Amino acid sequence: MPGKLQLKGQKFGRWTVIEDAKEKDRFGFRLWRCQCECGTISTVSGNSLKMGTSLSCGCLRSEKFAESITKHGFGKKIHGSDRYETREYSIWQNMKQRCYNHNFKQFMDYGGRGIGVFEPWIESFEAFYKYLGPCPSKDHSIDRYPNNDGNYEPGNVRWATKKEQVEHRRNNRWFEYNGENKIISQWAEILGVRHNRILYHLKKGRPFSEIYEHFIKRKNKCPA
Repeated sequence: MPGKLQLKGQKFGRWTVIEDAKEKDRFGFRLWRCQCECGTISTVSGNSLKMGTSLSCGCLRSEKFAESITKHGFGKKIHGSDRYETREYSIWQNMKQRCYNHNFKQFMDYGGRGIGVFEPWIESFEAFYKYLGPCPSKDHSIDRYPNNDGNYEPGNVRWATKKEQVEHRRNNRWFEYNGENKIISQWAEILGVRHNRILYHLKKGRPFSEIYEHFIKRKNKCPA
């Protein structure tokens, strides 16, 4: 049980556990008052310490990233501060938060479902960036593909637009017609209608084949 952990005096990465914070996070894991090697004091869950998902107050990641910036030049320093930021770096951070931070708002849809991150990428932004390369545009973000229930790992990640990600969602409804299997938004694009028009007829109980024929006839009647 989380409450039985005795971590006082132990080191985890750059953290040294000072004392029991005498409180728990919302998942029931005991919180510990810890001091980072840089001097920062904060409370960290015992689970994060034991799992190795928290190794410092953030200074370790910042140093590694700054190192990578200097070496490879794929980031930029934020004006007036010692922080570095890129779209790729923010995406990398958020990816890890979704999978390992129990307090993150999207955790239950990711880490809560058992989705994790390829181990070398957890602490190394450089390894993550080397595999995926630069984000093509501000409209792209990371997508688990082709297995939407799989981990963020080599062979199952890509840069994708919002449209591509919507088409790949696990709760999409697929419909087959004439040997082609597509989601509603894709059929709507082919038929030249809004996807909610197709949904309206589906809710009325009409078979998809009938809906397709209805809209394709309307489309073909329209003057070019």
